[in-house]
Amino acid sequence: MGNTKTANERLIDKMNAEYNGFLDYLRGLAPEQIMEHSYEKAMKEDLVFSIMEEPLSEKQARVLLKKQHPLEECFTEWQKSECSYMPALRAAIEHRAYALENRSRGREAR
Repeated sequence: MGNTKTANERLIDKMNAEYNGFLDYLRGLAPEQIMEHSYEKAMKEDLVFSIMEEPLSEKQARVLLKKQHPLEECFTEWQKSECSYMPALRAAIEHRAYALENRSRGREAR
């Protein structure tokens, strides 16, 4: 029986295995050292999740599959980017504050 998985599925498997290996590495560190890698852990987890949620083209997935450590490749690219998730975080904070403010006003009006 041949390999019936798509390139994206194989890439997700490979990146998950790489991520799990990274977690094993972290488990061997002292708590202070683990904290130093917390951003890397969160971003690598999000990178894997991103590909699971929105697959790449098969061609893109095949290119990344050729890399020994595709997750590290993507994390390194993310570090070089000037993208920020801070606006999304700020929007979430403001949305929550607005919702709480409206809830508070509703109670005051009673």
